[in-house]
Amino acid sequence: MNDSRYRDILVEDDGPIRTICFDRERDMNRIRVTTLEELHDCLDRTSMDDTIRVVVVTGKGRSFAGGVSLDEIIGLSAPEAHRLSQEGHRICSLLEGMGPICIAAINGFAFGGGSEIALACDIRIGSDRLRIGQPEVTLGIMPGFGATQRLSRIVGSGLAMDLILSGEIIDAGRALQIGLVSRIFPAGEFEEKRHEYAHQLLRNAPLAQKLAKKAIRASWRLAPEEGLAEESRLFSLSFETGEPRIGIEAFQEKRRPEWPKGTGHSSEKGVRHD
Repeated sequence: MNDSRYRDILVEDDGPIRTICFDRERDMNRIRVTTLEELHDCLDRTSMDDTIRVVVVTGKGRSFAGGVSLDEIIGLSAPEAHRLSQEGHRICSLLEGMGPICIAAINGFAFGGGSEIALACDIRIGSDRLRIGQPEVTLGIMPGFGATQRLSRIVGSGLAMDLILSGEIIDAGRALQIGLVSRIFPAGEFEEKRHEYAHQLLRNAPLAQKLAKKAIRASWRLAPEEGLAEESRLFSLSFETGEPRIGIEAFQEKRRPEWPKGTGHSSEKGVRHD
């Protein structure tokens, strides 16, 4: 999928892997209203494409994505700010609820809205040049694309309060230490390593991955006993897919499993994405 209508993002497909790259390098990939519109359109189209199993969100140059362009927000009225926040929420909810596994490949700076987009992805990996944070309070505003809700799920409420209220920018080592990212790679190898990691995810059972994602998301909104009940329901549903027999027989025969084609997210039996 390569669409010339997009000016702020680049979209490239490598089989079932789709890479969405912020492409405003001269402006540190700061987010404009047009960036949000293009990203929304791209994610809508991706969510309907059952050939895509992994989505990688990254940035061109030294930045993953900066905050929303200051020139576009300095004169906002309260109703306009509310609409902007809601659009950010829609985009992050699309990322969070997609069938494909969404990876934020944070190659450099990720501030404000850029950090919040990364928080909405399933997995965050980074280069050793990563710098990430929510510096909004230093500008007299607060996060508006979901950091006040998602960051505490990832690092805990105490650390989320600290990072958001201090506006501190943290480096790759600190981000890895607190669990904000799960893997860090040398900057010079980052593109190669993120490709390797995306392909590694493709080796596993696609419907089992989607069911596991759904169970993890359920833990965010359900009481523990309800979450366990949902896990049992989804575990049992996985045996209707045929994947357990394929995987177990391949393991017993000491070979790599060959998962059936056409198991994309739009065709999942009984699997609904919230």
